Amino acid sequence: MKNVRCTDRALKGLNMNIGEAAKASGVSAKMIRHYEETGLIRPAKRTQSNYRVYSPNDVQVLRFIKRARRLGFSMNQITLLLGLWQDGRPSSEVKRLAMGHIGELELRIRELVEMKETLENLAKHCRGDSQPECPILNDLTATSLTQRSHETVDCDRALDLPIGGGPMLNSFSLNGEKKWNLK
Repeated sequence: MKNVRCTDRALKGLNMNIGEAAKASGVSAKMIRHYEETGLIRPAKRTQSNYRVYSPNDVQVLRFIKRARRLGFSMNQITLLLGLWQDGRPSSEVKRLAMGHIGELELRIRELVEMKETLENLAKHCRGDSQPECPILNDLTATSLTQRSHETVDCDRALDLPIGGGPMLNSFSLNGEKKWNLK
């Protein structure tokens, strides 16, 4: 067979190896293997030599996943979307999922804007000279945490708290979930 480019192979309906499928879909071979291992995509067919073989339909699925990832959908959401796409599309379910994702994105945008504004304010008040006093560093230290007394944080954030000189931590359980109280 002549040397046919991988995108030509996909267009002509020819099967591709993992490298060609990666090139045709824009998804790396490593990610294709990962998607296969996690069950996001079905395992590839194999040749007698045990090489993976991908059809044009497999490449379309990979492109679908790539586009959904670029739109910020989680892997669980992508799994649901793939199911809806492959098993018939009740558009109400697709729209419900998309609207929920839009809400998540709006929350992230608000959080990012708040972070940006906080950092801008801190940077504005930092002299940026040779003096050790810096509002940015002060905000990142335990001193700023003590100003937020009795704040409840989750266990993961509690791991980031400074040891010694920082606030006192007391744990308690709320509905079976361990929480920390800053004192």
